Order: sequence, then structure tokens, then C-alpha cells
Amino acid sequence: MKSILGIGNALTDILAVLPDDSLLNTFHLPKGSMQHVDHETGDGIWAALKPLGVKYVAGGSAANTITCTAIFGMPSGFIGKIGNDELGLLFKSDQEQYGVQTRLLTSEHASGRSMVFVSGGNAERTFAVYLGAALDMASYNVVESNLAFLHDIVEKYVDIVFANETEARAFTGLSDPQASLGEISRLCRTAIVKVGKDGSWVKRGDEVHFIAPWPAATVDATGAGDTYAAGFLYADSLGLPLKTCGEIGSIIAAKVVEVVGTKIDIPRWRLAKQEIRDVIAAAGR
Repeated sequence: MKSILGIGNALTDILAVLPDDSLLNTFHLPKGSMQHVDHETGDGIWAALKPLGVKYVAGGSAANTITCTAIFGMPSGFIGKIGNDELGLLFKSDQEQYGVQTRLLTSEHASGRSMVFVSGGNAERTFAVYLGAALDMASYNVVESNLAFLHDIVEKYVDIVFANETEARAFTGLSDPQASLGEISRLCRTAIVKVGKDGSWVKRGDEVHFIAPWPAATVDATGAGDTYAAGFLYADSLGLPLKTCGEIGSIIAAKVVEVVGTKIDIPRWRLAKQEIRDVIAAAGR
């Protein structure tokens, strides 16, 4: 089996379900936004969250994907940077318990954390991110300010590109997801544009598929894109058809949105693996 190595932010997700918007208002966090905060503000938010009851989960986009590929059985490794503190140790321990081979540098700064607030009937997420020892490139405004550089990197070195609607729009300047898909696919072997609860589009050469969302009872959309990527990459590593790769990504994404946080529980993993076997059998593989 092929192996996979992720390089990214070694963040710990601190998740809280909010009873109302008062905490968001106190810290001037627009609902649904992603805000970068300094160390002092990050500590203040963390202290305010603790009485509400929080859940700590090792996160960061690449790390979430790598954890899932390890559960699939792929030899999986991760490179990142942590602080010499409690959250850094938690991150390392969490990765290793899933069988991920970690190579973590240690910084004089505190470990990065992503405080995730889940609110409202539609499980809308608001992020306050203190990067600390980490370095972030996963933001549409970073795409916009480094557009020429990223286009060059994708065209010369990248085989597969995953983008959500906002990222695809920032990268291509096109508002229509299918048009963005076509533009991205000119630069790489495989392009994927995710359209949230509405599914995803995948393209390789002249082959294009719309992937319908897998049924799910959504409570928290955190990590959906990361787990979709894990399912897709796992299927692609097995040489499965493009449409099947997208469907397997959709299956895994549907399971993670049914839990708070980015870690799928054992019963849902068992169900996902059975559904994946059924999809692969239906594809005649």
C-alpha cells in the first residue's frame, strides 16, 4: 500500500457548543467567521470557554487528514511544530494513538490552538485561531495575496487540488464552482471543488463528476473537508475510479459532521467502512 506524509499546522481544536451569541459578541467574533487572535486574546477566550465545557481534539487540516488515512490502514506520517506545553503533548499523544508517525519540531512559542464555537440550529462554526508555533496557509485571503506564487506551485508540482467554493473563487477569480473546477484542472491532474452540504465536483482530464452529499444528521461541520480529502486520497492510492474516490470522500465527510469535533467514533467508522466496501463493489473493483 502507498504511504502518505502530511506537513501542516499542529493545532489543538478546543470545541464548545454555545448556548447563545454572548461570548462571540464579547470578543467581537462575527458568527461564521475565522479570526486570527494574539496570545493574550486567545488565553482570554480559552478561559471564558472552560466553564461552558470544552472538548480538546488534536487538529489542523493536514493532521486531520493524516489521522483518517492512518485509520484506513495507510502508513501515515506528519510533520509539524508544537510548543513545549500541555497542548503540544496532547497533540503528539493523539497522533500517535492513531498510528501516525510524527516528526514534531519544538518552538519557544506556545502550541497553536483553534477555538471552535458551534452555535445555532444549523451548527454554524466560528473560529478564533492562535497559531503560536504553527504557520497557516489555509485561508482564502492568503490565496489572494500569494496568487501568482500558488499558481506556479500548482502548475509545476501539484497533482491533486482540493478547494472549497471560497478558495476556488479566490484562486481562479470565477464564482461558478464548475467554472472554477475547469480552471483548476488545467493546472493539475485532478481537481476537486467542494460545495459544502451540496456535495462536490471532481475532474480529471475530460472526465467530470458531480458527487452528491452522503446522507448525514449534521451537528458540526468541523473537519468535513479534511476527512473528505482523506477518503479521496485513500481511494486514489488504490487506483479506484475518479467517481468512486469522490464518493468515498463523501462517505467519510458525512460521518464526521455527525459528531462534535474532527474524530469519528468507532460505530461510525465501522459503518463507513462497510459503505465504502459496498461502493467499491458497485464500481466492479
